[in-house]
Parts: sequence; C-alpha cells; structure tokens
Amino acid sequence: IGAARGPRWPVFDQMRREADVLLLDQRGAGASEPPPECPYQDRFDDARPLQREAMLATLHATTARCVAYWREAGVDLAAYTTVESAGDLDALRQALGVPRISLWGMSYGTHLALATMRLHGDGLERVVLMGVEGPDDTLKLPLAADALLGELATVARPAGVEDLQGSAVRVLAALREQPRQGTSRMQGGRTVMIGAFDGQLAIALSLGQRMTQQWLPMVLREAEQGNYDPLADLVLLLRSQYGASNAMSLAMDVASGQSPQRRALAEAQARQSLFGDAMNVPFPSLGDGLGLVDLGEGFRAPVRSDVPVLLISGTLDGRTPPANAEALRPGLSNHRSLLVRNAAHDNEMWVGNPAIARSIVDFLAGRPVGDAVVDATPLTFARSAADMVDPRRR
Repeated sequence: IGAARGPRWPVFDQMRREADVLLLDQRGAGASEPPPECPYQDRFDDARPLQREAMLATLHATTARCVAYWREAGVDLAAYTTVESAGDLDALRQALGVPRISLWGMSYGTHLALATMRLHGDGLERVVLMGVEGPDDTLKLPLAADALLGELATVARPAGVEDLQGSAVRVLAALREQPRQGTSRMQGGRTVMIGAFDGQLAIALSLGQRMTQQWLPMVLREAEQGNYDPLADLVLLLRSQYGASNAMSLAMDVASGQSPQRRALAEAQARQSLFGDAMNVPFPSLGDGLGLVDLGEGFRAPVRSDVPVLLISGTLDGRTPPANAEALRPGLSNHRSLLVRNAAHDNEMWVGNPAIARSIVDFLAGRPVGDAVVDATPLTFARSAADMVDPRRR
C-alpha cells in the first residue's frame, strides 16, 4: 500500500484513469495484521569490527529463539509463504467477482506475481514486473555486485571519479590489514570500529539503491584519505538492520529458498567476489535447521506462461539486476521489455522518465507496447560528508 504514497503516486493516478487499482499488503506485512515483533534482538558491539562467522552464529541463535517465541504465541509460520500469498490473490479475484485481474509488482512483488502466474494463470489478464526476482533468484549472485561496481564506475567517471573500483579494493585491503575507527554524524556521534567484513557489507549493499550509490564515491575517497567517518555512517546503518527478525520476511525467504545449483553457484561466486557473500548475509545459513517450510524445486523451476508480461529493469539495480528478467524470457511467450538506464532499485524505476508510466499504463490498458530503452535522471554524487546528512547540498 505504501508503494503508492509519495513520489510514485502520479504513476498510480494515471493508471486509475484506465482501470480500478487495488493496493495489497501481503499477509504478515504492512496493514495486514503482522505477527508480534520478536522480543529478542542482537546489538553488535561498536568497539569491535564484525567477524563473519561470529555474526552468523549469533544471528542464527537469536532467530531460533524468535521462531520458538512465535510458535509459542500460536503463529503459524507455514502460512507465510509465496504460495499462500498467491492463493490470497486468487481469492481476492474471486471476492471481486471478476474472471481475471492484472498484477503489477516490484521486487518481491514480482516473485509473488510469477508464482501466481504458475499457480493461478487462468485468472490473470496482464502482468507488470519491475525489478524482477525470479523463482530461484532469492539468493543473489555475488559477482553481480562486482559487475555493478564496474557499471557505477563508468557512470561516475564523467563526474570526476576516476577509479571507483580501485578505491573499493584499496579501502578493503586497508581494513583487512587493520580495523579503523569512524564516528557517525548520522548516529549522533557514535564511534565504531570498522573491519574488512563491515566494509564488504557496507559497500556491496550501498550498490543497491540510488541514495547510497550517490554517497559511495565520496565515502571511499574519504576512507582512502584516512577519514572513516562517512563509512561509519553506512556501517552503523547496516548493523541496525541486522539486529531484528521479522516473522513474515523470514518465513517467506526461507520457504522460497534456493535450488542446490543456485546455492553452489552463489558459494562459488562468493569466493571470487570482492565482497564475498555480503549480498546475501545472513542467508542462506540463517534458515538452516529452523524447521520452516521449504516450497521445493517445483516452486523454483522456470515459469512458463502465455500471460502478457511487461518486464522492467534498471541498469544500476543492485538487488534485482536485468539478468533476472533476461532469464525469464524463454518461458514467457508474450512479453515486452523496458530497460531503464541509470535506474537503481528505487523510485527512478517508476518516475525516472515519463515514458515509464506511459508504458505501464498503455500495457495494462491493452494498448500496443514495444520493447524500449529509456534514460532515467542521471546520478549526482555527494561532494562531502555533509551531503550525506543534507542531500539538498548536492
């Protein structure tokens, strides 16, 4: 529901002139009465750099306590799977009394839409997938982060950033040699010790969205000059996100899982990637041994469908890269593609170019739409640490 608020609203407003638009929070999320919050949380010691194995062990132990807590509270964790949510969509269609509905989703919404195409395709008219997460894409491929760093380096070069990739390599090497201390302005002057694993997490996950992409060249430049304060902002932001478990997202991610082939490929790529397995931490090991539902290889198999589909991807999307959409194309007999240059996993995939909204509206209204490539608004990069606190300074 929140996707339609704020800057994305004009896109929905255009669509509702053509058809009824319903916004859905999946079971366990948003306004749909989520399970109680887990009372157990991890708080990492700011005086110590993160160590991968110790962090994973701590998070797994706390997550196991959360799973036990939810079960004791009567929460049916098996209810929070993408298959169950796909059934909810078809139940909504039946409640509306219509023969078919169209689906429009981004990121996990595409994962859910693809499952609905497989299980309830007869009830679908058209589908728009933005930032595609395929049936076996829940576990990300580590080398996609390295490729995106190279893409971002190319985009940043005209702005005077000459060696973004080399800068990342040098900063991680320095942190591997000796942890460094930084003080976060965003966190009220908190000081944190930053190690190489902290750096891998911070840089890799900064590649996902536009705001942190805009910060990254300055963060690395400052670190190379001995100032780790901007990197401390990113490190503490990420540490806070790892501390708490959410019942719906945990059960859903574990249920979607990964094929043995995908897991083996991700592990092999992690050994080659500058960032190791930072794109996936704390998965997949977080779900091991918790007794949660796994939907199996049938769920993760390629989708085959003749439902009309519009695939929208961003060239700077670090969460759901264009390769995910490309992998789906052989199984979709009636598809169109829209590639948005300079778009990350963020608002510019919706509003970065007026042609995006026009393509979505025309496609869902049944008008002809062809394959296309459009440009989103170019990135502007932070010039100093003050820009991280007040982006209006850029």
